[in-house]
Amino acid sequence: MKVSDKIEIKDFGKQLLKWGIEIPCDKVFPILGFSRLDNFIRFLNNPKYYSGVVFSAFTEKPFKISIRLFFDLVKLRLGWNDQWEELFTEAWTAIYEKKMLQFTPSSFKSNYRFNGYYLKVGGKFYLYSINTIAIANDNNLCPFDLYKYCVQNFIRYNDGIRTSIDYHTHEPYLSFDYKEHIRRYQVMILLNQVSKDFPMDELQKKRFEIYCKTMKKMLMTQFEVDSNKQEREKRQRLMIDNLLFGCAVTDEELTELKSLYRQSVFLCHPDVTGMDGSMFRTITEAYNKKDVRRMRTLHKTLSKSN
Repeated sequence: MKVSDKIEIKDFGKQLLKWGIEIPCDKVFPILGFSRLDNFIRFLNNPKYYSGVVFSAFTEKPFKISIRLFFDLVKLRLGWNDQWEELFTEAWTAIYEKKMLQFTPSSFKSNYRFNGYYLKVGGKFYLYSINTIAIANDNNLCPFDLYKYCVQNFIRYNDGIRTSIDYHTHEPYLSFDYKEHIRRYQVMILLNQVSKDFPMDELQKKRFEIYCKTMKKMLMTQFEVDSNKQEREKRQRLMIDNLLFGCAVTDEELTELKSLYRQSVFLCHPDVTGMDGSMFRTITEAYNKKDVRRMRTLHKTLSKSN
């Protein structure tokens, strides 16, 4: 039974995206060419294809299968075409983006300080850890095989990569969770190498390509988030300057202020011009307060008088 006899792939794709990573079997068994749900269960229990999957007629219904298994069944039962390719890409892109492009707006850490609570406010935090275990689990690879491959083919050429042990599974892994973005981007070098040399089947390679694109998008988004955070911190420093000194200046204005101050001091310093020190004190006061506008006016007045 063909898919087109029952439902259009495009219409089915909309529902598939709503289900996410788990798909109810009672909704998809007719699409895969089965007349009854029991027949579908017996097929899933066939050790020739899926020895690790165990279903029975007594399983609570409706039970679900993973989206990875669903696309494996599509390729096995129905064959692969451009429409399934497009739906495969769209579905895995949505799954990876939902999982990887997640940020927390702020974080509050409470510590006892001076017999009270001290709240430390952090900026954007990343929810997706960049390490070989996460890469392996999200692409249906063996974490230990991936770690062994990385140690043999990657880590020797890239100094500073952290090796750790997972607390729960006791599996070794390489971590790329660095504060410096230039070091976080080392994971892209690893992913490009894995995509070329690591053994994967056809669907795994397609899914891995989507994963690499999403990882690159995540890193770019993180860089943008942190850049915006630095800009906000810079504006906050300017606001503090405004509160302390009565004005806020940018780096360009600060450079201009220093230049005008040097020129004005040369035009009105008592030791150089013989003038009284009132104008010199006024210029020094404007410089200490970082008052660029007043410094421009004073410099213009001195230039005209000389």
